[in-house]
Amino acid sequence: MELLDELFAKERKIEAAQKHDNEQLLYDYRIVLQTAEGRRVLWDIMSMCHLYSLSMTGNSNTFFREGERNVGLRVLGRILEANPGAYPQLMNENMENKDERD
Repeated sequence: MELLDELFAKERKIEAAQKHDNEQLLYDYRIVLQTAEGRRVLWDIMSMCHLYSLSMTGNSNTFFREGERNVGLRVLGRILEANPGAYPQLMNENMENKDERD
């Protein structure tokens, strides 16, 4: 029984550490999203991941593109979890910047 209790205690410690790490990461995202520079970098990363492009190529490049999309979706998920209002702001800023460049 002691061994089982030890295993459960270790599992609870690991879960607590993971929860702390996730909370810290979300805090970090919130800090990054507060600056125009941070938002530009995150938008650039998501743009490189081709979130809104088709992945299907008819060959093995499909797997590579899906990997890129997966990373982009994970970044987007973190952004939405950290600050749900930040994504519309990112999109609006990107459109404004694009209009200024054109």
